[in-house]
Amino acid sequence: MHIRLAILYFLVCIIVPHVTDAQSCPYMLPPDSPVLSTSPDDIPPANGARLLTWQGTMFYARPNHQLAFVQTGPNEQRVWFAIAVDFVSDPENPNDPPPNSPLTIYYNRRYRANESSPWYWQWSQSVALNISPPVNAQSGFGPVLYSPTPKYSAGPGGTLYRYVMYGLFQPAACNGPVGGYGMVTFSNDGTCWTNTYLLHRSGGPCDQCGVNLGCELVPVEAIGAVDGGDQIYLLGMEGDNSILVQQANMDHNYASWGVASPTNAALITITPNRDVSDAGLFKPLAFNDNEFFIPNRYRSYAYFFNLAMAWDATAGDLYVTRGYPYPYDRCNTCGPYIRIPTNCQEVTEACPAYPRELLNWNYGIWQSVANCGGTAALYPNRYQIYKMHLGTLSNFDLVHSGTWTLVADRGNNVGYETQLTGLSTPLVAGQTSGDRDAGSAAFLVNGSGHIVRTNGLGYVFAGSTIREHLSVGPCLTTGNERVVLNTVP
Repeated sequence: MHIRLAILYFLVCIIVPHVTDAQSCPYMLPPDSPVLSTSPDDIPPANGARLLTWQGTMFYARPNHQLAFVQTGPNEQRVWFAIAVDFVSDPENPNDPPPNSPLTIYYNRRYRANESSPWYWQWSQSVALNISPPVNAQSGFGPVLYSPTPKYSAGPGGTLYRYVMYGLFQPAACNGPVGGYGMVTFSNDGTCWTNTYLLHRSGGPCDQCGVNLGCELVPVEAIGAVDGGDQIYLLGMEGDNSILVQQANMDHNYASWGVASPTNAALITITPNRDVSDAGLFKPLAFNDNEFFIPNRYRSYAYFFNLAMAWDATAGDLYVTRGYPYPYDRCNTCGPYIRIPTNCQEVTEACPAYPRELLNWNYGIWQSVANCGGTAALYPNRYQIYKMHLGTLSNFDLVHSGTWTLVADRGNNVGYETQLTGLSTPLVAGQTSGDRDAGSAAFLVNGSGHIVRTNGLGYVFAGSTIREHLSVGPCLTTGNERVVLNTVP
């Protein structure tokens, strides 16, 4: 995904939202149209979500980025997902802001009669949910937590619900300066949701987009959440572009942690040690350039973009995923000391297909179907899984000082092409060779956000995001963008 422009600093929040909304469902779900399922990742495409390939052909989009896949019982699983797509301004009016995405959050239910029966999806096409204001449907979104008995509310005295969904609200006017503002919504059945509440924290910034969202906000690029019973534990990715493009900042993950009460889920609280530890992070170095002015110029950044989180209660381990581009050129601003002053971005220039936008006549909006996301915003083409031993969730503050253990580093069998060699970049020790690009990964969890293991193995859904083709060949949208189930040792 693009580098999302946000900053997350969790503080004690003194703003209490005005809790008036009740769950409403002004639409009818379609009749059941069950289809056989042989794997959790064969999620049916989204009803009505018709996108274009680079060749101009139309396809029904499948989940391709972060999702919430929750096992609510031994014979039932539910999935909520957004679709990553790059809608752009009219090429004849490039200064106009990009349009709001017409896509929304989609849902399906996977079930079986008993443990000896086959699995089915409830609908042959995943259904669109009417959530307002809309969760950001152009990127991933946050987790869904579930309790068999109602326990979640936006604020004290509010109606209690069984489901809580964290996500991002990103008006088109925020594209560029802000990756999204944290939000939360609630449900009792997983299909009909309350209006969204913006997350708040004391001292938070005011709306930077000019759309009258107010102040004390939580700008955030991605959110992870785990329910510890009396507290919801959260991780959030900072993404203020003025900070992130600075080469001196690229060795810090810029994630922060915090907590919220289940009955006050829109208010975030943390202690001053909010920064997440960098110890143990693997940042592959593609070329040992030894450039005097930019040490480690071709080392991938440490940012926790596209993060997801899960808890392993049996082992006492916290799991986190992140996406990153490989290779990456940290030279984000050209200056007189750069040896190629006319083009200091060397990593991405050889790899992109020539940028291409096509008019998606299904929506009347222009869609980008070929490019690599730009220079500083190079699309992640690999993902990593880390774990940190905490013992219990009551020790969550150890994420500030503990050490991460790399569990997996996955992607294609090579990295992006570069101008340095004119070829795809070989992998280095620590990276696993695969057969597809994947820039995000979300865990298969239970209702509390705890990783679900089968015969000792957990699972993540690795997402190709906007383009199936990134490192191998030009960066193209093919129509085969989707999530694929990978194991977690």
